[in-house]
Amino acid sequence: MGFEEEASTGTSADPLPLLSLNHVSFTCENVERSCEFYRRVLGFVLVRRPSSFDFRGAWLFNYGIGIHLIERSSSPDAPAKPSLIDPKANHISFQCTDVKLVRTKLEEMSIDHVVAAVSAEDGVEVGQLFFHDPDGNMVEICDCQKLPVLPVSPPASPMGLHLVGNGSGAATVSSSFCRRASLAPPLYRWHLLKKHVMKNVILQ
Repeated sequence: MGFEEEASTGTSADPLPLLSLNHVSFTCENVERSCEFYRRVLGFVLVRRPSSFDFRGAWLFNYGIGIHLIERSSSPDAPAKPSLIDPKANHISFQCTDVKLVRTKLEEMSIDHVVAAVSAEDGVEVGQLFFHDPDGNMVEICDCQKLPVLPVSPPASPMGLHLVGNGSGAATVSSSFCRRASLAPPLYRWHLLKKHVMKNVILQ
């Protein structure tokens, strides 16, 4: 039995009471160089960092999430930076509205990148761009918002599926809605989901 079939059995779950993704953290060789990359290339803003830390680093924020940089001590045993851009490697991904425009800007910035695409069953194609930050951490830019976000099975938890959770609002999808959405034609599912979310936003 595959993991999707196992998920569809509807086993009970009691997950941690989480709100949203807060930040991702990367170690870096030079915090100033990495800050410049995340600000200039990805549009992040430098924000205040607690002064109690006893190591060099920086906090940046945009798009509802934080990037925390930790400057590591130089060591001959440090892992080598990846030389190849591998889309299957661990990465952080950002959505955009125009993949072609982003690719043009990457070329203008002389940033090496790999172009890829994902074809969904309903004929939708998602464009992807992969590249490294100065320390070899993988970054993806895509128009993944084209793909529907539908659970393999209705959420087992009464908390539901949290689609929006940036601290300013949250939206959940009920089990009954998931069942109804799964019966809709593929091209209509995403529009149905977006309409449901917009009508059921819970302000915090």
